[in-house]
Formats: sequence, structure tokens, C-alpha cells
Amino acid sequence: MKPLVSPYRTCPSSGLQQSVDLSEIPDKQLEEAVVRIVEFEGPVHVEEIIQRIKSHTGLSRMLGKIKQRILDAISSAENSGKVLAKGEFYWPLSEPAYLLRRRDADAYAKIEWICDEEIKEAVRFVLSNQYSTPMEDLIIQTSRVLGIKTTRKNTWDRIEKLIQSGIESNELTRTPNEMIYFVE
Repeated sequence: MKPLVSPYRTCPSSGLQQSVDLSEIPDKQLEEAVVRIVEFEGPVHVEEIIQRIKSHTGLSRMLGKIKQRILDAISSAENSGKVLAKGEFYWPLSEPAYLLRRRDADAYAKIEWICDEEIKEAVRFVLSNQYSTPMEDLIIQTSRVLGIKTTRKNTWDRIEKLIQSGIESNELTRTPNEMIYFVE
């Protein structure tokens, strides 16, 4: 099943220069870079924002002081109302064009860096295309839709937990033959 899911696109430019010393960048400019990344990639995990700034500036190592400056810029963007925070994820102010995105070689798929809302959207996508599905298959297909090639324990547990919460909240149902589907 080749899903018709938009690819995850990484922000091509945060406006920061390559090989720049991050300690010399004004706070405002760093905050603008964060906002650009979140607007382009959001919802995006805090670690992914840090990685993007690291790659855009060509930093080989992320020292604690530099990482803290980026975290401060992220907080500043949130506090000034330029981005929305939900846990460790940052969202653009406008609804993202595509909540469900498939990661590939360019955007390494780590389940920890994918928000619950996107995982739930992947579950809905699988069920819309396969109809009622056994739990095991639903978990594996959901991870594939997100671009995760090997469904390890942490991925399995996280997706299963979100499916279970969908069942508990009556969005999903488990049929007598153990199939998962939308509540009719």
C-alpha cells in the first residue's frame, strides 16, 4: 500500500547564515529563525527545531550554552504569541496545510518527534483505506504511513496507546472479531 501522504518537508532556510557563530546572532534574529522553522514544519518537536538550526548554521557540535539560547528563542517565540506550544511540540498559528506527513531519508522518522495528533491522523488514514483492521496490522501500517520502516517497541507502544485512547473515547471501536474501526 503506497500511501497518498504528503512528504515531510524540512525548512530549507531559517534565515541564518552558514558557519555563523550563534553567540553573535541577536536574540530577535534567532527567534525569527525559530518562527520560520515552525511555520514551515509545524507541528515540530523542539529537538527537531534545534537540529534544523544546527544544520542551517553548519554547527558541528551543539554546546549547552548554544542549545539554551535556542531554547530561550523558542520560549520567546511562544511567549510573544508567534508560535503555539503543546508539550514538546510547536505549532504554527495557522492550521498546518498537512497534518499527516510521511518522513523519508531527508526527514528521519523518530516516533518521539511526531505529535499525537499526527499519529492519530495516520491511524484514521489507514482505517479509511483498509477499513476495519486488526490491532497489530493497524499499528504497523500506521508506522509505515509516517515513514517509519521498522516498528520497534517504543513506536509500537506509542501507536497502540493512541489507538486504545481512541477506543476509550469512542472515536474507534474494537469489533467482536478484534478488528479496529471507526465508531458507526
